[in-house]
Amino acid sequence: LSSTVFYNPYLGLAVMYSYLDYNAINPHRIAASNFLKFIARHTGNNMYIKKPSSVKNLSANEIKQIARQHFNTTVKDLK
Repeated sequence: LSSTVFYNPYLGLAVMYSYLDYNAINPHRIAASNFLKFIARHTGNNMYIKKPSSVKNLSANEIKQIARQHFNTTVKDLK
């Protein structure tokens, strides 16, 4: 998810929002939730968890920067 958001922030957010709309708990929905939690931690604003649609108010560059950090953090955690 973070690589898609980095490549095209608004397409990536559309994908994230569609994952959040899934009724069942599955890996895609978990990934979207984890990405939102990362955004909230990174910005210090829990509003993004409570109201995911507010992420679109960030600039494309901010979204790309957060996505890159999320990806790098995730890869680092796998090592």
